[in-house]
Amino acid sequence: MTTFTFTIPAITPSNNKLVKGRTHWSSYRRMKEDWFYLLKLGSQDLDIPAAADFEKRKVEVISYRLALLDQDNLAGGMKLLWDAMVDAGYLYDDGPSFLDAPKPVQGVVHKRKDQRTEVRLTIFEEGS
Repeated sequence: MTTFTFTIPAITPSNNKLVKGRTHWSSYRRMKEDWFYLLKLGSQDLDIPAAADFEKRKVEVISYRLALLDQDNLAGGMKLLWDAMVDAGYLYDDGPSFLDAPKPVQGVVHKRKDQRTEVRLTIFEEGS
């Protein structure tokens, strides 16, 4: 088992912000692209191997933000992070057969500049 931990200098939006009808498709596409680059920035010093076909990986997230979200809004907003991880090759797919994602955890910070998303990616060895 190998674990990579990195910090993304941003917080995911709430699910309410992402719900269809509230975010135009072009805005969503820009957010998705931004999250890809934020992910690459946060993990640039790590040598994370690309996911093999059909490989399942575990991703644990702690979101440090000014105001706490209810659990549904927090979990729904993780879609941008999952998509970025798939696009970067860190995950094969974000479906439940390939992604073990426990409920994200939240922490409170008191300054906007301290908001961040901490990610722990666990890669299991074959047969474990």
